[in-house]
Amino acid sequence: MDVILHIGAHRTGSTTFQAYMRQNTDVLAKSEIAFWGPRRTRNGLFSGLIPEQAKAKPAKKAQDRAEGRVQLRLAQAEQSGKTALILSDENMLGSVRGNIRDMALYPQTAERLAHFARAFDGKITRIAMSIRAQDRYWSSAIAYGVMRGHPIPGRDKLRSIASSQRSWRDVITDLSEALPGVEINVMPYESFYANPRALLSQAGKLDVPLKGDYEWLNRAPDLPTLRQTLKDRGQSVTKLPDGEGMWEMFSDEQRASMREKYNDDLFWLLQGADGHATLTEEAMPRDRGLARHAAEVRGHLDDEEGRLDETG
Repeated sequence: MDVILHIGAHRTGSTTFQAYMRQNTDVLAKSEIAFWGPRRTRNGLFSGLIPEQAKAKPAKKAQDRAEGRVQLRLAQAEQSGKTALILSDENMLGSVRGNIRDMALYPQTAERLAHFARAFDGKITRIAMSIRAQDRYWSSAIAYGVMRGHPIPGRDKLRSIASSQRSWRDVITDLSEALPGVEINVMPYESFYANPRALLSQAGKLDVPLKGDYEWLNRAPDLPTLRQTLKDRGQSVTKLPDGEGMWEMFSDEQRASMREKYNDDLFWLLQGADGHATLTEEAMPRDRGLARHAAEVRGHLDDEEGRLDETG
């Protein structure tokens, strides 16, 4: 049985995709495809798989039990006639809270996915991952975190996040090294966030006629919603700006720097990602050419740097 992991990232439309898949479990089952989402994976299936202290015996025992539990569920799916499993859970990569705490994108990627590789016992054949421009990813993640009770980060923390050198390229490289030989498909959020049908087609390499409409779920809250949420909790809203719309917490300069990192990530992917992953971007006609645009930007900058070197 092929195991296809859709690992997020967070804030890239994963909740929309999971709702769409749940709506179509019967149709998928007729095509011998199983779907596991957070309602299954976070209901005890993965409990203990990522030990808090790798050398602690109780944690190791819990990890062994978790691996056995996953392998038992896989065997049951195979015995029921399923030929493929699509598993979607963005928490496999880590957490939004952890990213904000560490001020970096998923720094434990390699360690976490190595545990999942062992649990799935060599059956993982493909990984689908969505990425998003860093300025929008972090703004969405922080706003959503505040909505869920996380503290509002101060200027120093925002400055550290904006200047972080860890990019999606690092996350993808860590992922590839943790799962050598596994195909990795990278799909930009900007092309796929409102099109779970296209995401399924590209991620699973499956042509399954699924039914129903889908709704863009779990969007980041806007400023009025955030202010009302803080007021309802009895907290001060003075750290939030006035006005409507989305919370623009980063300066223009910080956003430009973060967007440049994303252009570099897309350019690297378009050039073959050093063999680590494949970029898939053609999902919605209005967004086609996203990575090619990044390549043009990157090429223009390289030309400028070359001319400066020549004349300097």
